[in-house]
Amino acid sequence: MVHIIDGPHQAFASRLLDLRREKKLTQEELAQAINVDKRSISTYENGRTFPREDTINRLAQKLEVDPNWLATGIDKEMNKFIAEQNSKYDAANLIKKVDLLYIEKWVKLGGRSNLANRVTYNASPEYKSHCSDLSKFVPIIKTSFQNYRAVEYPGALPLNLTYPAGTIIIFDSGTNMIEDIPSGSDIIYRLRSEENDPGLRTVLKEPGVQPVLIPIDTSYCIQPISATNMNIEIIGIVKSVMIGR
Repeated sequence: MVHIIDGPHQAFASRLLDLRREKKLTQEELAQAINVDKRSISTYENGRTFPREDTINRLAQKLEVDPNWLATGIDKEMNKFIAEQNSKYDAANLIKKVDLLYIEKWVKLGGRSNLANRVTYNASPEYKSHCSDLSKFVPIIKTSFQNYRAVEYPGALPLNLTYPAGTIIIFDSGTNMIEDIPSGSDIIYRLRSEENDPGLRTVLKEPGVQPVLIPIDTSYCIQPISATNMNIEIIGIVKSVMIGR
């Protein structure tokens, strides 16, 4: 029987489907084991919905895997290895060059999986991924190891004076684990279990407390969001902004 994965969470769906089959469980048996209905497992495996954090934890326990890996495809050991490899490259000693970053649409932002689909500048376009309109790009000086991207921020209500509508945000999409992000960093994120536009918040970390995402303008009374790798997709860390380009 061919299993069709056609939703926005295809990587997660593939991991879940492979694990369930490896454990020789039916969808109904897995659903009963974690106290959800069979239809929920079906939508997870089609990639159409993403489980909430508590459901991820129950799935990981039943399938005997690390919940971080189940949610993101990267476990703590792999992430540590990647961080160690990246630390070997001192950006100050690498050759820097001017690169043109395509200004992406806010609502279409995704994580690392979208990198291969980025548009590049070409004076004589040959493919759909080429664009000759320089107004759709922003120049930046970077090394080949820096995964920088650019996006136009549409603004938000209540108004944010730091990031007014039309601001071009340069962000680093190379880090996607909450534990690797310094407290006080502004990040672009998306809630994994909900179909919504990306958000823009500040990471707050305090000793012995779960990291949270708080509004950039703390004068507004907006509820903080608990930040874990299982409930937050980190799209990138803000590096610089261009206002009134």
